Amino acid sequence: GDMMIDFLGELDDGPEDEADSGGGGGGARHKVANMTRSECVEWLERLPPSLGVRVPDEDEGLCGAALLAAAESTRELRETFGLATIEARVAFSTALEALDGREGTGGERADAGGTATSSSTAMSTGVGVKAARPSCSSGGLYNEKFIETTRGLYDMHMGVENMAPLLYTLLRFLKPARVLEVGAGYTTVFVLQALRDNFEEILNYRRLHVVGQCDVGGTPWCVPGYLHDERATDVPVLDCLDNMAHEHTTADRVVSAADSLGLERHLRIHVTDAFDFASYSHEERAKVMGIEGAPDMWDLIWVDLGAGDRLEKFIQGVWGNINPKGGKLMVHSTVTNRTSRRWLEMMRAAAGNAAGSGGGGGGGGGGGGGGS
Repeated sequence: GDMMIDFLGELDDGPEDEADSGGGGGGARHKVANMTRSECVEWLERLPPSLGVRVPDEDEGLCGAALLAAAESTRELRETFGLATIEARVAFSTALEALDGREGTGGERADAGGTATSSSTAMSTGVGVKAARPSCSSGGLYNEKFIETTRGLYDMHMGVENMAPLLYTLLRFLKPARVLEVGAGYTTVFVLQALRDNFEEILNYRRLHVVGQCDVGGTPWCVPGYLHDERATDVPVLDCLDNMAHEHTTADRVVSAADSLGLERHLRIHVTDAFDFASYSHEERAKVMGIEGAPDMWDLIWVDLGAGDRLEKFIQGVWGNINPKGGKLMVHSTVTNRTSRRWLEMMRAAAGNAAGSGGGGGGGGGGGGGGS
């Protein structure tokens, strides 16, 4: 707390003045991405010594884009910039956002995701960034642009008009950091929007925590340990598998829809056959996904594909990749699709048998993967 007070007192007003110099902030918005190494070093050295910021060496590739990327990773902030405490990391990210002109415009604002912040409920952290206590339900789902964009992804054959908002709501509650979706389309953007809204919500709560406002009448609003967990502040990601072969697919429009809504950094789409993917080794999956250190564990797997009689085989292939600490498996059409319903009844029977015999193995776990 004392360090944060010192920081707010020492921080130069330059970034806010610069953000205002371009006609209401337009001229300086998002300028950090274009900063050179020398400009980054100058900004880092202006931060108060109490933060304990480490200036990266010449060979570490410091630039504006690297600053922005690091701000989205607790690990990078800790290891690259030496920010050892949550207070220091939040203060650093807050100052960077102010420098970039992304926040602190005052009054009421609505970001691209449609989240409104009222000046009556927002508290300044002292660097031009607002930390707002909840005043109602909010998020990109309520934004007119979101509704219009997702309308272009809908196809009646997919039957997900009610599933999509349910997915959004469940993800807002569950706060998964890694999601695997099998079958891209209408629901994809709802999942992406939930991930983004969760990310921004947690950052806001961390700011409130720093200024001592993350409580209701003295009772903590969030579990403090969760706010300190680096997984809670890493950018959540959706890995989406689709072979683009379905007759009525809208998967080919997902990337452009995500781009138009500013959700692209949360999306990794992989054009591949889901059944092949389920049978691959971790190394083979990493190659297909084109990422080094590809995830082998997801907090939620959403299965929305025409699996037919192969559904059980597919789920067996990914079952070991569901996070054992609260991970979820959701399967579409377990009520209206005969094959999916047969799989669900088989899992329920297995769960019942395991419970009756005192076992708690795979069958019992399978019952929790029921579906939607």
